[in-house]
Amino acid sequence: MLNLLKKQWIGTYASILGVILTIIGLSVYSYSVGWAQCYWAGRDNAVIVTSAVFVIILSLLAVVIANLDEFLGSKIAILKPICHIVAGALQVVVVCLALLAMVTLISDRAEGLAYILASNAEVAGDVQTPANMTSVSLTITSVVMLGITGVIGIVASFFSFVRSNAKAKEAQAN
Repeated sequence: MLNLLKKQWIGTYASILGVILTIIGLSVYSYSVGWAQCYWAGRDNAVIVTSAVFVIILSLLAVVIANLDEFLGSKIAILKPICHIVAGALQVVVVCLALLAMVTLISDRAEGLAYILASNAEVAGDVQTPANMTSVSLTITSVVMLGITGVIGIVASFFSFVRSNAKAKEAQAN
């Protein structure tokens, strides 16, 4: 098991970081929708939740598929390139889904954000209540988490999940 951990590379760690950030973003989004005093209480968007859940599942699946030849001991010669192609394709899908969730959240909340943040002075006191400002903060946090997940996914797609044999041997020596 320890050897498997030493063989992991930037793609794996970036994918796991993306999963963590997506879980945080989805949790904050779910809290803002479920909170009774929130401006957007009860206005759940299935596209955002579904996309975020698939980001989590497909990211973890990509890591497992990329390491599949390590689990099987490279007994099937054609398995390694197929695993890397499938894992790379999953990385692209993960980025698309993370950005879809982010853009959907922005478009879903844009009018409410504008109403709360850009109200004229006569009604600003009634509109910019602590609960509404908390709703704005929660929405911005969710958007940022999903956006960072998308950027991390783009960066991760340029790196391998598993170290090359030379780098893995070097890591095992340390």
